[in-house]
Amino acid sequence: MPEQWWRFDCGCKNRTQWLRQAVCPECGAHGQYVGWQLTLEEKMAAFTRVTGLPATGRARMTPEGKAIQDRRVLCKLCMGKGLIEDPLDRDTWGYCPQCEGNRCALDGDFFSEEVKGALDEPMPGVSDEETGWSPDRGTEDWRGGGS
Repeated sequence: MPEQWWRFDCGCKNRTQWLRQAVCPECGAHGQYVGWQLTLEEKMAAFTRVTGLPATGRARMTPEGKAIQDRRVLCKLCMGKGLIEDPLDRDTWGYCPQCEGNRCALDGDFFSEEVKGALDEPMPGVSDEETGWSPDRGTEDWRGGGS
């Protein structure tokens, strides 16, 4: 299941830290909320679903493997995260309806003609300016994927 992440620039580790908690365990500083992220295992499974390659190992480094990876196009709707979250409610998330949580697609073929435009208003009552959503999507509610 996806997890919430926070970014810390408090200097405790002499570098930026990404943690699954809001407060730095070393100095008590509050982190900057980053949002929901797929777990490592979910990211690996998505890579395999999209490319047909194992997520680890030598197959990725073969000429064929590199050629397949070069064809990946990040999803613009979720910006390659695989998840969409409600900007007004941090506890509400769902798998991206365009890439279906896969974060990318080969040659940008995210979905077939019958599903294009399935999302018109992903967050009813919230303006497009607040969310950055395009108003030319269908009407299905994306939030059914989690909580």
